[in-house]
Amino acid sequence: MKLVRLTQNPPVSKTNDFCIFNSNFQVNLNLEPNSQVALQSLSFQLLDEGLIITPDNTPIVVSITNDGVDLQYIMYLPSRSYSETEYQQFFNDFMFALNKGLTFISNYLGTEWRVSLDESNKFLVIEFGRGLIGIEGIQLENVDQTGTIFEPSKAPAQNDVFLYFRKRLCRGVGYLRFRNSAADASDELFAGFTINPLNDSSATIDRSLIKYGIGISKLPHVYYYIIDGVKTNVVDIPAVSDILEIRINFGDLQIGYYRFNTGVFNVIHQVDDVFESGSNKILYPVIALQREDCQITDVSFTETPYEDGKYAKTSELLQEMEIEKPKPKKKERKKMSDEAKEALLERLKKGRAKAKANREAKKKERLEEKSETLKELKEIKEDINNFKSKMETKNEKKNNNNNSIDKVNNNDVKLTEKNKTVPTLPKIKTTFHGYNPNWWDK
Repeated sequence: MKLVRLTQNPPVSKTNDFCIFNSNFQVNLNLEPNSQVALQSLSFQLLDEGLIITPDNTPIVVSITNDGVDLQYIMYLPSRSYSETEYQQFFNDFMFALNKGLTFISNYLGTEWRVSLDESNKFLVIEFGRGLIGIEGIQLENVDQTGTIFEPSKAPAQNDVFLYFRKRLCRGVGYLRFRNSAADASDELFAGFTINPLNDSSATIDRSLIKYGIGISKLPHVYYYIIDGVKTNVVDIPAVSDILEIRINFGDLQIGYYRFNTGVFNVIHQVDDVFESGSNKILYPVIALQREDCQITDVSFTETPYEDGKYAKTSELLQEMEIEKPKPKKKERKKMSDEAKEALLERLKKGRAKAKANREAKKKERLEEKSETLKELKEIKEDINNFKSKMETKNEKKNNNNNSIDKVNNNDVKLTEKNKTVPTLPKIKTTFHGYNPNWWDK
């Protein structure tokens, strides 16, 4: 056996990616047939080149289980290298790829992925949440709400009649949706997203503030879309009960509408990769009503599940995410008066006395049951002993009889001709009428 040591200095570099050793032996090393070469130890030094994404390792399969349904999709990271100082860029690319893989179906609605470091800045945290869907937190400016119907409370002037939300749009699969319920479908209105959130001091909303939006104009009576505050008409004509919607689908922002009772979404404009990596866009929804006879219904918005870096603490979200609701903190015990303390102690004493009495009663009941059981067992034992005694007596008699028979059968007396039992001869009565002495001589 021989020990071979191979070294390479300097370490592996970009010019020697496959760790090829060029070594010459002073003496030939002959390997016999069926020889074996074993690696005893290996030491190496990693190059400080960071993380490298290649076409071979870019696909990542993501699985989500929702309501017993397993959903899968494939996300793709960009093929590139990340140095140690570019970890935030990697997080952004990873998060964008996760959200971009989500398609617009009900199982994914409200889903948003997030990638970040933990509080210790040592571990990568990949998490997702599901935001609420509805109109929770909606804010009204000069708008009256009757059930699901929203309409101006005054004649609009300078875009001072509008609705808005304080939460931002979900970046995974989300939407802003409402129905145009005006009788003649000729409402003048627009809806969309602003980059900055509106607040109570926002008296008006100008179309120039809309980053992405959709609207209806009266002359000409057509739909239009808004990009960076610029309005562009399309040929599509609004109809009664059309549903206007701006949604996120596969990472793209789609602007369009549903024709009543068709279920088909008609896209009038699309913005690809609206939340592209590193953009950190934040979109806040708003709907402006520009005529007094405007009327909209069925307003719905999918908000982000995150708020100040945490999940939104709502019971609906916790239930939907199957997260255990946080247990309420124990309330501090209020100071009690002396009377209340005495009453409490008295109740505790009574409770303890009652509990003790119950324990004693149960103990007594168990002892009685035990005594009764022992008595029954004793009777059963006596019956068994009597039965055994009778059987022994019976067996003893039987054994005695068998012994007597054996004695007779095993008698050692040998019968011969002489001692054979001869049947008794019958007695014959004879009468002698004299005596003749000569009888004995013959």
